[in-house]
Order: sequence, then C-alpha cells, then structure tokens
Amino acid sequence: MARSVPEADHPYPEAGVFPATLTTDRLVLRPPRLVDAQANFDRYASDPQATRFLSWKTHASVRDTREFLARIVSPEEKNRDQHWAICVAGETLPSGMITTFGEGQIVALGYVLERRWWGQGVMTEALLAVTKCVWKDDRTWRLQALAHVENVGSHRVLEKGGLRLEGTLRRRFVMPQRGSEPQDCRIYAQVRDDLM
Repeated sequence: MARSVPEADHPYPEAGVFPATLTTDRLVLRPPRLVDAQANFDRYASDPQATRFLSWKTHASVRDTREFLARIVSPEEKNRDQHWAICVAGETLPSGMITTFGEGQIVALGYVLERRWWGQGVMTEALLAVTKCVWKDDRTWRLQALAHVENVGSHRVLEKGGLRLEGTLRRRFVMPQRGSEPQDCRIYAQVRDDLM
C-alpha cells in the first residue's frame, strides 16, 4: 500500500495538478498556449489521419483550434485536467499533446501526435514522463487509457509505456471521424500494484 502523506508535504498539493513542465532526453512537455493555435492546426489538429481516433472532430479552421485551446487553458479546465504540449528537442512549436483526465484514485490519459513523428518513440517517451509524474501522487491507484480496436500504433505506445491490456469495451466511445455510433475500444491500465 502507498503511504499516506500529509497534504502540506504532498508532492502535488492539489489533486490532479502535476508539474506544468516535464522534460525528457528529446522532449519538453509544457503548458499549451493560445499562440500555439496555428502550429497545432497545421501539424495535427487539421489532419484527419492524426485525429481519426480522437473524441473531437478534425479542425476545419485555425479558429476551431483557437477555441479548443481557449477552453483547455481556462482556469476551470486547469482544475480538472492537465494538458501538456509536446515539443521535440530543438523545436519551440508543439507537435502533439498529452493529457491526464481526472484526479485522485483514477487518472485517464489521452494524446495526439503529428504524423511526421509517428514510429519514432516520441509518444512513448512523453507517456513515460507523464506516467512517472502520475505515480508520484500516492492518491492514484489506477492509470488507464482507451484506444480504438484498430489503433494498433496506440496499442504499442500504451504497452511500451507499461500499461496492460485489460480487455475490449464494446460500443464504449464516440469518435466523430468514425461516425456518431460508439466505437469498440481496448482498455489499457497500470495499477499501483504493478509497480511493486
């Protein structure tokens, strides 16, 4: 069992609030900014391939991306979910985003990445950085993510990130690019017991 830490001594005093910036050998994960809108739109938000398994529609204009960013950087959103823009070393503009949803006992993950970085370990590296951060919060017992049954690339990322396939949830999640019907998803998870 994880030990209980007095709130004042807790690494993340507010539930669900992790460090704003994380760094790895190749990446800087930083807070998204409104000025990222054009880069996000150009690099992944307007790409039907990059967004085909997401919960939001492919953006038709940079205005869609600005509105999305305005929502996620709002104080209300910051209190619930944590978003990091993924910047590859040597670049200041983001090539993707990774997000934790929820707080406390169960934390869920979601992510998107520009296609030019697919298959190069970028998302796995980002996932490992966020996973390490999440497990520093002793209130968390479960880290989980959903991936469409056909999203083989995401299956590999989650497995390399230490999450285990728990099964398939039928008709679980609507992905607008795939229509209005809920889609079948695999559920991956890591629990605190896996770390012991």
